[in-house]
Amino acid sequence: MINQLYIERALFVVGLQNTGKSTQLRSMLADPRFGANGRTASSKRIKIIQLSNERNLYIRLSSPHESRLTPQKFIRGIQSRMRAGRWCFAGALHPKPLNKMPDAAESIALFQDKFNVERIRVCFLSPDKRGQWLNENEEIRIEGLLRHLRKIGNVECMFIDARSRKANSLLLSDFFDFS
Repeated sequence: MINQLYIERALFVVGLQNTGKSTQLRSMLADPRFGANGRTASSKRIKIIQLSNERNLYIRLSSPHESRLTPQKFIRGIQSRMRAGRWCFAGALHPKPLNKMPDAAESIALFQDKFNVERIRVCFLSPDKRGQWLNENEEIRIEGLLRHLRKIGNVECMFIDARSRKANSLLLSDFFDFS
């Protein structure tokens, strides 16, 4: 067992408020490997799932932007739930600055600076659950976000169609399959 916190993989689902971020994260829990027997969890509680004897997954359903956290409180909250050992993380972020949090790219850069994650996957909800595309929102500069994310290192980006509640469940959960 590792004596310190070690995050191997992090998955961020990025979208505006009420566009399906937590729904997409919850859909991962339908994966039988997570012990849900094919049912999507409806709880709003934070989830910790044992992936193997030595590895856990912490799923944070609410975005730090909507929770009005500062970047420091966001990082401290993660550290308080993820103790020593091998971990994976999945959470929601906003693409643009909101309340006390910076945009998704800067938030992920801060996360990477703190935890030095092996692989980070960023899933933009586009179209979102209502069928809106990110590039339709004039306040979001998606090209700038992508350019910033590519500079971080160990980051891969993708766009997922969030119009279905369950269509992406295996796509998202497979990121945490180490078999």
